[in-house]
Amino acid sequence: MVIQKYDISKTFKLSAQNIVSLSEIEQEKGFKSDSEAIRFCINFTKVAIKEGLDLVTISTLLEKLAQRG
Repeated sequence: MVIQKYDISKTFKLSAQNIVSLSEIEQEKGFKSDSEAIRFCINFTKVAIKEGLDLVTISTLLEKLAQRG
């Protein structure tokens, strides 16, 4: 299946914390732009959902965060 690529600009609001998190992801993963970081996050989330790993991933993260605090 061939998917045509479109250059469509979307606007959405980010909180100050979202912007900080996006910047951290961009720096840690070496992305060249915030758009690359956003695409990474969308693709990562899509695969997790498709493979049925989204709830397991979230619960694992929550458990690890609870152990820290």
